Amino acid sequence: MVQFQCQRALVTVDYYSGFLTYDTLSSETTNAVTKALNNIFISEKVRCFCDRLDIVHGRAERAITTVEQILKKSANYTDITKALITYLDTPISDT
Repeated sequence: MVQFQCQRALVTVDYYSGFLTYDTLSSETTNAVTKALNNIFISEKVRCFCDRLDIVHGRAERAITTVEQILKKSANYTDITKALITYLDTPISDT
């Protein structure tokens, strides 16, 4: 999780594509985090699928660092959006 202007947010990243998401949270409760994740991962079926394929969390720490750097350089939410769009449009390496 990261914080910007007193608002907490959840950062998620796809290990293979590097696609990241930034979702503001109403609170830091399990319900708020689960609600944000449900918008991304849709239900128990995906969790089971990931378990069967040994898909694990991994790139998240780097994604959080990237988003924190974006937040430090941003004055407002428009700046964040522009920076995330630029990040998502930038090709990344496989490593």
